[in-house]
Amino acid sequence: MGVENKVVAGEYAGKNLSYDLQKGLILSIGFRKKILINKDTVEAYNFLGADEEQNLASSLVRGIIGQGLFGTAGAIVGANSAKTDKSYLVAIRFKDGKECTLQLDNNYFRLFRTYMDFTHEEI
Repeated sequence: MGVENKVVAGEYAGKNLSYDLQKGLILSIGFRKKILINKDTVEAYNFLGADEEQNLASSLVRGIIGQGLFGTAGAIVGANSAKTDKSYLVAIRFKDGKECTLQLDNNYFRLFRTYMDFTHEEI
């Protein structure tokens, strides 16, 4: 299971994120109600850290294939060669004063950094 792009703490905890390549990340807060996350709506943000976890599905598939090809040793090597999912935690403060913490995968984090192309003030 990969990293979920969502709000993990704060004002909009549990809400999911999507994106628009032209406008920024999109926080869905209700039926047809969305908030853009970009340099026009965010006052400040702070990178809180990154975490890596091994992708379970990738580990299982590679282990099974490794065992089929090379026995027990192949299963161990195959399982340990699985992809890793990297997640980032970013705290943001909107210009309206509301704050939340985002969990982003590598792709969403790169998009976030692109949309926040200003020198940021840390929270």
